Amino acid sequence: MKLAYAAGDLGVAVVDCGAARMSVGAFRDDAQRTLLATLLAQCRPAEVLVEKGALSLATLAAVKRHRSGAR
Repeated sequence: MKLAYAAGDLGVAVVDCGAARMSVGAFRDDAQRTLLATLLAQCRPAEVLVEKGALSLATLAAVKRHRSGAR
């Protein structure tokens, strides 16, 4: 999963290598990052890739708080 956050919008790419599937999307999330938390709960990624310095502190905290075993 790769995340990029800027100006209130969140872009996400989810790659499932086992199923040879890739999904890409974008959405505007609220201050609590509710949609991001829901996406992470549904996808349960093994890894979350984040470009250094690309996320706000609130978004990075949400990723860390809601990840399930991701590095």
